[in-house]
Amino acid sequence: MPQIQPRIQQFLDGDSFKDEFAHTILHNQDVFEEFRRAQIATKEKVTKEKNEAAEAQKKMKEMELNNKYKPPQTYMEQQQNDPAFFNYQYQKY
Repeated sequence: MPQIQPRIQQFLDGDSFKDEFAHTILHNQDVFEEFRRAQIATKEKVTKEKNEAAEAQKKMKEMELNNKYKPPQTYMEQQQNDPAFFNYQYQKY
């Protein structure tokens, strides 16, 4: 603004200058379109996050041990035959 300030002062007195430059106007800008784009981007992000969470949940379910696999008996005896603890340890691994 320093480049045009002397020229502006030729046309506007101090009070008029303050009135004209005390606000912001977005000329030729569709602020509502920008808002719509932001809303769409937010919805897409939320949808993507939900899909990723669902996929992660599905993978976690797939990782759970089925009844066909039995951990070593000595391990189970050490853990008081707690299959939930074994699954927990397995998933941590």
